[in-house]
Amino acid sequence: MENSHQVRTEELLTDIITVSKRIGPRVDEVVQSMYPPLDARLLEARCTALVLSVSHLVLVTKHACKNSGKFDWIDQYLADVDEHLKVLREATLELDPRSPSNSTTSGDSQQPIVRVPSSENVSSRV
Repeated sequence: MENSHQVRTEELLTDIITVSKRIGPRVDEVVQSMYPPLDARLLEARCTALVLSVSHLVLVTKHACKNSGKFDWIDQYLADVDEHLKVLREATLELDPRSPSNSTTSGDSQQPIVRVPSSENVSSRV
C-alpha cells in the first residue's frame, strides 16, 4: 500500500515539474513580444499562453496537495490576472485596424486629417 502511495506521489511531482518547465519559455515569449515593433495581438496571445500555463500549474499542484483550501489566495491572484488580460484584450481590439470596432462604419471612428491648400497657395500656382 505504501509503495503505491510513493509511486503516486512521484507521478504527481513529475507532473508538477513538467508543467513548471513550460512557464519559463512562456515568460521569455512575453518579454520578446514587448520589443519593438510592438504587435499588440501577439503580446496578448503570449500573455494569455503564460496565464494558461500558470493556471495549469495551479491545478496540478492543487490536485497533488489535495487540500485546495490553502490555495484560495492563488485563485484570487489568478482572477486579478484575468482582469488584467481583459484590459489588455480591450486595448488590443482598439489598436487592431482589422477589429470591427475600428471599422469606418463606426460612428466614433476618427477620420484622417486632410490638409486643404489655402487659396493663396492655389492662386500663386496659376
